[in-house]
Amino acid sequence: MLSIVSGARFENRKNRRQSPRRNFNVMAWIRLDGGFAARQCSVLDLSETGVRLFVRDAKIPGKLMLLFSKDAPGKPARTVWLSGNQIGAEFL
Repeated sequence: MLSIVSGARFENRKNRRQSPRRNFNVMAWIRLDGGFAARQCSVLDLSETGVRLFVRDAKIPGKLMLLFSKDAPGKPARTVWLSGNQIGAEFL
C-alpha cells in the first residue's frame, strides 16, 4: 500500500508541471544576476518553462542567466529548488 501512495505523490508532482520536460544533457553556462563571469553547467532536462541543471558549486542565488553558448544573450531564470549539485529553475 505504501508504494501506491509514493507513486501517487510522484505522479501528482509530475502532473503539476506546466510543460513536459525533455532530456537534454548538453553543456551550457550560467551567469549570476548582475555578474559578468560565466560558470559552466550541464543542462539535464529542459521544458518551455524551466530547466534542471547540474553545477559543481550549487550555491546559486535566486536569479541567473542561462547561456547555451558563451556569446548568446542568455535566458533569464530564477532558482526554484536546490538538491545537492542540481538546480531547478523557471524561466522568467
